[in-house]
Amino acid sequence: MPISWNKFKVYAKLTLVIVLFLLVVIFLIQNRDPVSINFLFWETPKVPLFLFILSVAGFGILIFKISTKIGKVIYDFKQMRREEKDRQQLIEQVKKETVTDKPNEPEN
Repeated sequence: MPISWNKFKVYAKLTLVIVLFLLVVIFLIQNRDPVSINFLFWETPKVPLFLFILSVAGFGILIFKISTKIGKVIYDFKQMRREEKDRQQLIEQVKKETVTDKPNEPEN
């Protein structure tokens, strides 16, 4: 009996998650050495290296998510302004057409 495409996708995703999890575990095991980070006049206490790397990656993901949300809001705002401008132009065009297309009233 052949496997369905949906089941294949589920198994593929599950396999990918397991492989990524194993890679993260290997990363954590190999980077347990305590380190201290110096920046200008600031020095951190000694913590495992993987905590610094994971926290920097987490902040990067957070900044990426925030920036994409801000970009989407800006894009949506510009799109709304364009649509409003198009609506206003259409209203003006319809007004002009109704004024010029009025039939001449007969003079008495």
